[in-house]
Amino acid sequence: MPTKKMRPSPTATGVTSARGSMIITLADRAFSVPPLSIRYNREVYPLCVALTNAGLLDRLSDQGVVNLTAGEIDQLAEIALQGALAADQMMTREAFDQMPVTPAELIDAFIIMRIQTGGWVMPARPQA
Repeated sequence: MPTKKMRPSPTATGVTSARGSMIITLADRAFSVPPLSIRYNREVYPLCVALTNAGLLDRLSDQGVVNLTAGEIDQLAEIALQGALAADQMMTREAFDQMPVTPAELIDAFIIMRIQTGGWVMPARPQA
């Protein structure tokens, strides 16, 4: 019987998985986003994959600046909204759309939300 090759686990040595809530800050408001349930992952994960495959993170400059298209801003805003909804059941799309959220906050939320989908892992911090 042939042996099946196993891929290393994404939680192997050197990386950690998101097992707890992480904070995203939008318009000076902190949202404690739990690991996402399938309800939110149905929306968030495909958007994260699309933006990752489009090289969004690779386009960040040393200063953290990236030129975003209107479509990318829409995708990032949807990801951030889903994070806000997962953190605060009282949040509405209408209230979110009125928040003065910056592009930098959207990118930060994207990075956190990628981790909270469970599809990406955060590198472990070196131990001192």
